[in-house]
Amino acid sequence: GSVPLLGFSTIGVADVLAALEQAQHDPRVRAIILRISSGGGSAQASEALHAWITHHRKTKPIYLSISGLCASGCLYLAAASDRVVAERGALIGSIGIFAGKLEGSTLLDLIGVGLEEFGDDLHGRSPFALTRPFSDDEEHALRAALQGHYDLFVAHLRARGTIPTLDEIADGRVFESAEAAGLGLLDEISGFVPLLEKLEGEAGESLGLWFPEPPSLLERLARLRQFVRVLSDWHVFYLGQHLEAP
Repeated sequence: GSVPLLGFSTIGVADVLAALEQAQHDPRVRAIILRISSGGGSAQASEALHAWITHHRKTKPIYLSISGLCASGCLYLAAASDRVVAERGALIGSIGIFAGKLEGSTLLDLIGVGLEEFGDDLHGRSPFALTRPFSDDEEHALRAALQGHYDLFVAHLRARGTIPTLDEIADGRVFESAEAAGLGLLDEISGFVPLLEKLEGEAGESLGLWFPEPPSLLERLARLRQFVRVLSDWHVFYLGQHLEAP
């Protein structure tokens, strides 16, 4: 959906997975092309898409076609796909992960606003509260979680087996698609139509295009409710795993 005032559109992981499921179960669909331009997203959403593609590419080939940008979590999809192509001039990379918060206690004091803290962790505090910096325990927990996600990210890319200099470039840098292809981050420079023509040549026949049905309003609301609940459950679990009781 569109993001008001910011001038760009987004799509949630639930919508992507629903569309992929439609294509997977439609007997008319012989291969799936994911056309994407993305700067990434949450580690959980990226991991969910990676897991789906890794599992289902065993029955139908899945190709990733990058139009303008494939960065950070978007590379999870590239790591799992059978073939990755990108338009000339597209930006590829940003292997990394970050998290943080704004700490506004000084501003709140200045304007005379007081906030009461009700938290999720074992201390009864919210680690992402705007009223104070991270405690040492919270910062340690966050760094440990980020390191775990980063290690998993790099492991997915390493498993693809096409990036010999992965350890050297897994530092957040972004590359133009021609350089990214030389580094092994993608297979070739190609647009959507040339990819389709190549697949038709390999199949020896003309292939039609199929597009998934957009979800209804009720389906979107149901997915949003489920996502919020899962995210909340994960947040509490994550904190409970890392913070000790006083």
